[in-house]
Amino acid sequence: MKPWVRNLVGILCHIPGIYMIFFMGFMVFMITSGPKENSPGLPLSFILLFLMHITVMLMIFFLMAFFPIWLLKGTSLSTEAKILWAMGAFMMGPIIQPILYWLYLRKTPNGPYFFGGPLSSEPPRQPNP
Repeated sequence: MKPWVRNLVGILCHIPGIYMIFFMGFMVFMITSGPKENSPGLPLSFILLFLMHITVMLMIFFLMAFFPIWLLKGTSLSTEAKILWAMGAFMMGPIIQPILYWLYLRKTPNGPYFFGGPLSSEPPRQPNP
């Protein structure tokens, strides 16, 4: 898998959790602020929240398809582990997907790295025999 795809999936699988906190805060704010006088129709902030909500739901659907396919085709886990992780990623997606990303997807043949690749540009040292 290309590094930019791996990084994009890492960002996408963390957005639903962040959005959930934002959504709850926004709803508390809308409820406590009350309706404004002489305001016909829906407020612009609610329409923007609705569009953001639809976008996050589409991302969740994409990730619900991506992780089981990636697990079943692209990993070296045992068959039982693949099936269990795929079921978990499909049934409890926003909770399991960041865990799957941090445990398996962010690792490369040279070892784990955070967004942007290895910390140094020099090749890893070989141990002396």
